[in-house]
Amino acid sequence: MNTAHDFRLRLKTYTTQQTSGKAKGTKSQPPLSPTHATIYVARSYPSWQTFVVSELKKLYLANNHSLPDSKQLSIHFKDRPEIEKKYQKKLMPFVIYSKDILEKSRNVTALDQHLSFD
Repeated sequence: MNTAHDFRLRLKTYTTQQTSGKAKGTKSQPPLSPTHATIYVARSYPSWQTFVVSELKKLYLANNHSLPDSKQLSIHFKDRPEIEKKYQKKLMPFVIYSKDILEKSRNVTALDQHLSFD
């Protein structure tokens, strides 16, 4: 979800880090700026996200191509046995993110669980 933001934070941390263990009186050189990055793409969602996406598709199609508001979605997904308790904190940000994607595209294929490219 926030891959680009996370990447920028890690880059900033890396470039501003202090080098420790140097002798007193010597100037520390900042690390070289990276020139390449590797981005990994998952082939599928974790099981709880797969469940959320499939439920959102069902709700979208059942409600004449619209989704309920966030409060109703929160009630819908609360205490579901398919979603482990440790993921409850990440649940609503993912639901809202998926809802935004669906509303912007106005197409249920935006929630496909496979990549359109390989």
